[in-house]
Amino acid sequence: MSGYRKKQDAFGQALYSAFIAGQDCFIVERDDGCFYDGGGLKEYLAEHSKWPKREKEAIKYAKGRVLDIGAGAGRHALYLQKKGHEVTAIDNSPLCVRICAERGIKDARLLGIEEAASLKGKYDTVLLMCNNFGLFGKKSKAKKLLRALLKKTSPNARLIAESYEYHTPFFRDYIKRNLRLGRDAGDLTARIRYGKFCTPWFEYFRVTKEEMKDVLKGTGWMIEKFINGQCLSYVAIISKAALSNVK
Repeated sequence: MSGYRKKQDAFGQALYSAFIAGQDCFIVERDDGCFYDGGGLKEYLAEHSKWPKREKEAIKYAKGRVLDIGAGAGRHALYLQKKGHEVTAIDNSPLCVRICAERGIKDARLLGIEEAASLKGKYDTVLLMCNNFGLFGKKSKAKKLLRALLKKTSPNARLIAESYEYHTPFFRDYIKRNLRLGRDAGDLTARIRYGKFCTPWFEYFRVTKEEMKDVLKGTGWMIEKFINGQCLSYVAIISKAALSNVK
């Protein structure tokens, strides 16, 4: 079966603690030895009325059959399901999938982003919210998986994807380190810790708007519009490009 083993499911354990007891803390460990509080777990459980403005605007673009990748506690999936959409919520955390099910999501599955193409049928909307564009891991891998999602979606499908403008003082030294190591500036190698639980090291990446456009080149997807927020996160509404643009 896909997904983390129990001792590896640090984020799921942290989120489940937030779900049942209101706790709001987990630790991110970077590969350069930096530790910081990931925080913000209560946001994963927020009702629509408390979502950031950019998310409220972006979710209006969802249509038809929906695939929510990296669903977490399932707030986007649950909202759309209540609106009458058929929604599949996937996550590689067993406890996140459990939370989704306990909150009432009808189709919650233990799958990672790499396995999305194994699902049956086609989807009209794919969600990559909560900065989940980064779940592709690296730009090269993103192109491969974006092409796979192209085949998994209907002719007029959209991706609704969130990322993060990462050029901040906090990341400055890490960006310099990435460039010295020959990596992309927005790359991140990290793992999550919560109590005695710890995920394996994983690859994640952040992109600026211009970098996202570059990632999409040759994949069959193109930017329809960007939705900015009051913070550094933004949401991209991404639609299918002409098939002649696919390489």
